[in-house]
Amino acid sequence: TTGNAGTDTSVNFMGTTDNMPLRFKQQNQQLALWNKNLFNFSIGNNAGNNDAGFSNIAMGTSALRDNTNGNSNTAAGSSALLFNTTGFLNTAVGNFAGTLNKGGFENTFIGAASNFGTGIDSLTNATAIGYNSRVDTSNALILGSNASIGIGTSKPRFRLHVSNGGSGNLLNASNRSSREEVLCS
Repeated sequence: TTGNAGTDTSVNFMGTTDNMPLRFKQQNQQLALWNKNLFNFSIGNNAGNNDAGFSNIAMGTSALRDNTNGNSNTAAGSSALLFNTTGFLNTAVGNFAGTLNKGGFENTFIGAASNFGTGIDSLTNATAIGYNSRVDTSNALILGSNASIGIGTSKPRFRLHVSNGGSGNLLNASNRSSREEVLCS
């Protein structure tokens, strides 16, 4: 086909003229939903499948699939926040990020498979950043899964390496019994 020409967007559009949500389906499977009444928007096979809650954004296959009453969630990636049902103000970016969250709120998952620890499905203000990172307690920030962290350096030599740009040591601490070290230079 050659497409349309001479269209006038005031009269030619794709959508509804009533107050019903706009759904896109293929083989009767939901691929996208735009609901201005609930402010829910989803793109992806079974993403935001229940169109429940308020002000949710789901992008990716099965993102926010099980949501029933959760509000103000953002899920980007295949199966991001998959099992969330009542959680709110959660953000998950990455395939399988935050899948274990069911009712937690104000959590952040950044990176593929970043999640809660095993057996946990509800925390508050918990953050897991990095591939396969796990957070097991509320009000906590986890950076990486078995990763070294560099602040002021791009090549950390220890689990936590803080550098002030080479103008002297800020702090150098180590636990010699466990051989874990923190280097600040």
